[in-house]
Amino acid sequence: MKALIIDNVSKKIPEMLRSKGVDVEIAVMPGVERLKEIIGDADVLVMRVLPSIDRSILDAATNLKMIAVCSVGTTHIDLDYAREKGIAIINAPAGSSNAVAELAMCKLLELNRHTIPAHVEVSGDRIWEKNHFVGHELRGQTLGLVGFGRIGRRVAELARAFGMRTIVYDPYMTAEQCAAAGGEKMEKDEFLATADCITIHLPLTPETDNLISFDDIAKMHQGAIVVNMSRGGVLNEEAAAEGLKSGKLGGVGMDVIKGELADLAGNDVLYSPLFDTDGNYAVTPHIGACTVEAQENIGDIINEQIAAFFHL
Repeated sequence: MKALIIDNVSKKIPEMLRSKGVDVEIAVMPGVERLKEIIGDADVLVMRVLPSIDRSILDAATNLKMIAVCSVGTTHIDLDYAREKGIAIINAPAGSSNAVAELAMCKLLELNRHTIPAHVEVSGDRIWEKNHFVGHELRGQTLGLVGFGRIGRRVAELARAFGMRTIVYDPYMTAEQCAAAGGEKMEKDEFLATADCITIHLPLTPETDNLISFDDIAKMHQGAIVVNMSRGGVLNEEAAAEGLKSGKLGGVGMDVIKGELADLAGNDVLYSPLFDTDGNYAVTPHIGACTVEAQENIGDIINEQIAAFFHL
């Protein structure tokens, strides 16, 4: 049996596999063409979210029985074609909830207190002027959560410690379920008009693509802050950029962008319309789960599933 690991994942995973006699090859971010060359004899592919696993890669994976995704989302995989070929897909939906939630709160603090432009002005321009960066406290603000699963509920717990009111837009949860987890369910228009800050915690699906659009941003109150911790495409980045430029939005935080799955080894260039703004904007390269603790949790979850599937 052979395992191919193509991203930086918990050391627990190769250690467990090798202890069971599995041949482990590690090729971090090999690129699409190289991946096609080396995936042919692998029984299990261990990865995170790059690259997109399309039909051409799955066709090259002639021996593949499982794709182990060391994160929550699996939309970067052609799931229908993988299942057609009999390839099992596993992931770790609970392993990084706290890490992602903490980063969401970090972005809310950064955007409300203007810490990033303050850092740039002090370290780059050598200006020491605190009055340029008068911000807002989180206490007393209303936080709107788009999606109230594991991550959304953990964000709600953290927000309560800051003294925030929590409202929820999640069509798949009842008002009673939201209330039991500390959130107040609202319909979308009321939710958008009420929230001071909004954080997004949803998978990217046909239903959630462009879920927060030009029209939705127009319904928010002046100076609202939006943070996307889910997947690029759920928040319309062109609409968010226009909202920043017009002053409608007081800040935008992103841990994901729609173009992050571009083939950067080819001719594609990493781009978002938000890159063309100079407003209160903070982006990170999908690091929500990038903590030692989260990766250890994910390693345990993935190991358990691989061992059970292959009877190791």
